[in-house]
Amino acid sequence: MFDTWFFTGVVDTSHEVVVCGSEMVAHRWITPAGALLAQRSGEIQLAPPTFVTVQWLGAHSRAADAREALGREPILTFRPRISRSAAGTFMLYPGDAGYETGDPEQPGPRHRILALAEGWQYERSG
Repeated sequence: MFDTWFFTGVVDTSHEVVVCGSEMVAHRWITPAGALLAQRSGEIQLAPPTFVTVQWLGAHSRAADAREALGREPILTFRPRISRSAAGTFMLYPGDAGYETGDPEQPGPRHRILALAEGWQYERSG
């Protein structure tokens, strides 16, 4: 098991980014919408927590708005329980009604990714 933390801040993009070759093997600046498009086309891979974070960032029109929203929203935890059904593969996260039992059909709040051949769908409610 490992933990990943995401940070947000202000960056001066005129500075050179140094690619170390181990933790980071490539670099480019990209918008959230561009990252999701690149993931859907198979150009890049996003780990599930990164996918959700990029979607969240894309819901804000400016980086400053996203940073401000961080102070009002709970920190999400991603410790998936993988479940498969006729609908596809589910990654159920803490807070999802089916998390404890592994049953994606359990009624109630949602915090999950549904992984389909045509792309991922993130669902979060209540």
